[in-house]
Amino acid sequence: DTLWKEAWEPGFSSLETERFFIAAPSIEGGEGKIRLRLIESQVFGSGQHATTQALIRLLEKRTGLGRFLDVGTGTGVLCLAAHHLGFDTLCGTDIEDSAILNSQENAHLNEISIELLLGSLPVTDKPWDAIACNILPPTLTDLLQDLKHRLAPHGSLYLAGFNEANAEGVLAEITRLHLTVADECKVRGWIGWLVTHAK
Repeated sequence: DTLWKEAWEPGFSSLETERFFIAAPSIEGGEGKIRLRLIESQVFGSGQHATTQALIRLLEKRTGLGRFLDVGTGTGVLCLAAHHLGFDTLCGTDIEDSAILNSQENAHLNEISIELLLGSLPVTDKPWDAIACNILPPTLTDLLQDLKHRLAPHGSLYLAGFNEANAEGVLAEITRLHLTVADECKVRGWIGWLVTHAK
């Protein structure tokens, strides 16, 4: 619980990446960028925290197609970004009621349709073309096998929630499951990885 509180960074204002400008509705700026409006909330994953930034920077390098799942969606910001990157089916899950409510508000504010579910993983047999999971270890490593089974053969798995001090354990589980790290983004000591099926 202490690590979770340390991981959340208060004082959300705005974030500008290569393609996106993420801010509260009242904040101006972001000319030439895709604007994502977020209702200010003390929910982890506002787009301001380093782990979320790392995943957005990895995600925006690619044009998405198909189905996108965000496990531990927080404010839903990754689903909002995925919509603008070309994904046509969006689903976000979270174990916190407050996160689901905030994600619903943000989806409505941005006029984007997202299926939002309370819980860890959706019940479906259809594979996902991309899955994002921004959750602290050891919960992240506990979920990895289930995430792999839900990932399409060509799919991309975007992982964050760990830093340089505990990345080794996450990497060990990735390797054990015959997955591989294809790309990395570091933001203020926190790490985001793009993971794919090993060839």
